[in-house]
Amino acid sequence: MLFTCILYLSMVAFAYFTSKIIVSKHNVSLSTTYLRLCVPFSILSIIIGGRYNVGADWGNYRDYFNDICKYGFDFSLLTESTIEPLYWLLSWCVSLFTSSSSVFFTVVAFLIFSLLYKSTTDRLYILPLVLFFFFTNLFGFSLNVVRQSISIAFFFLALSYYDINKMKMLLYIIVSILFHYSSMLTLLAFILLDKRLKFLDNRMFCIGAYLVTLFFASFLNSYIISLLPLDLFSQKYVENVLDDSTFELSSGLGYFSYKMIDLLLIYTSCNVRDYYSDKKIDLMYRCFFVGVGLSNVMGFSITLARVPYTFVYLKIFLLSYLFIYLQSKKANWSILLRSLIVCFFLVGLILAVYSSSNLCSPYNFKWL
Repeated sequence: MLFTCILYLSMVAFAYFTSKIIVSKHNVSLSTTYLRLCVPFSILSIIIGGRYNVGADWGNYRDYFNDICKYGFDFSLLTESTIEPLYWLLSWCVSLFTSSSSVFFTVVAFLIFSLLYKSTTDRLYILPLVLFFFFTNLFGFSLNVVRQSISIAFFFLALSYYDINKMKMLLYIIVSILFHYSSMLTLLAFILLDKRLKFLDNRMFCIGAYLVTLFFASFLNSYIISLLPLDLFSQKYVENVLDDSTFELSSGLGYFSYKMIDLLLIYTSCNVRDYYSDKKIDLMYRCFFVGVGLSNVMGFSITLARVPYTFVYLKIFLLSYLFIYLQSKKANWSILLRSLIVCFFLVGLILAVYSSSNLCSPYNFKWL
């Protein structure tokens, strides 16, 4: 466990500092910046791709890729399995060049890093923070739920086109959905900035609603399941919901600590939105609030818990924006709050390693 802890913390530091050095170069084109970032991205991707039996579903994803290598372009693998079409297509494309599952996992990791970069090109200075919060929030999850991690990254990219090209935004949302069907929720992004939903900008309303969803989650969960159009999901997902499969949710200090982070983001939302005056960030906050509210309610169900994840993990960007906002404040409380945020997520990563969250540890390297 100690080796894994040192490795993951080293990856966090490497990702943050190398990207910070690269993006701080002035008068450099975006294409040149990306080419320079490809070096640390490749190193990190090889470490992630070469993992062996790391991640709860690692074996399933390895076996699925091996099946595609064995049977080739077989539509029965697509029609008879629950794998979404674009993940199947990505697997098949990689299998044309190699039968190594390690190479495939490396390609997936590099794709996610590239999408994170592309999602920050309007404010490239936040990329180091985005990578920091990726490794301390989404990384362990991404080792387990590969398809949804790609889907989440494509949704991040889709939001970057909100003020530029709505058709491209829709295209990337469709791509996100075709990597994981749970991302159908992201279609709400097109209506969440409606003027009639202005109440979502009221932080006191959002905090009150958040607490209601947190403390009355069990009751609300049953009500939402009764309203869901389950025919939109694959048969596997429907069966899980109808079987009422549930998570054993924690109610300890760690669980409520992360809820406090949600509340911090909601409470500071007005300040951050005023600081940036950007509709894309306004949309991110509304999506995040809807996501964390649904996550409180749906967290009891193995299947439904994943539905709001795409919105929930917008916290990677919102924490980065908050951090930049706090940096603009020279007061001691700002320095203290930033330090507490960094320490909280680093400690969270260490505890995740020692508890083997999502089976992210112990780390083993074996190139297959």
